[in-house]
Amino acid sequence: MSAEARARRPGAHELLDAVLDAGSFTSWDEAPLAVAEPGSEYAAELAAAADRAGTDESIVTARGASAGTGSPSSSVSSASSPARSAGPRPSA
Repeated sequence: MSAEARARRPGAHELLDAVLDAGSFTSWDEAPLAVAEPGSEYAAELAAAADRAGTDESIVTARGASAGTGSPSSSVSSASSPARSAGPRPSA
């Protein structure tokens, strides 16, 4: 295994796919609030981070079954890349 392959962190959805039973994932997430002026540098940074992370937020929340129980587990959340982890920037 290459060093690059060892260093790669799985994304939030990859982790959820590995833990939850197939077809049991139900997202609790909604579209994030707009925190940046459209067209601003910060909006571009958020969009780039979301593209890298594959999510539009830092946390993915969901409900799903695990271990073939057939019943949903309690909430499952998985950290993702920092698409929005820093929160809004103060105005300059």
